[in-house]
Amino acid sequence: MRAIEMLSEPVNVPDTYVSGLSHVEDMGDGMYRLTFYATRESIYGGMEHTIEVRLVATLPAILAGMKTCMTAVGYRCCGAEDLRALSH
Repeated sequence: MRAIEMLSEPVNVPDTYVSGLSHVEDMGDGMYRLTFYATRESIYGGMEHTIEVRLVATLPAILAGMKTCMTAVGYRCCGAEDLRALSH
């Protein structure tokens, strides 16, 4: 995994568990909002999907993040090399 040197955390940032990515919205000016959700058992029975976090990022940041995730889990095929080219 590639680490960023001099990365600081001036306040404690909590981990947020998500089950999946619901949708991506084009916000304009090269910005995109990613909405992540968690699936859990509803108090009314069955399963429910609750929005847990929304992230706003640039396309290069999203592509670099995809590449970092694929490398971290050991995927080196199926588009990973294309992501390398796109994220630089």
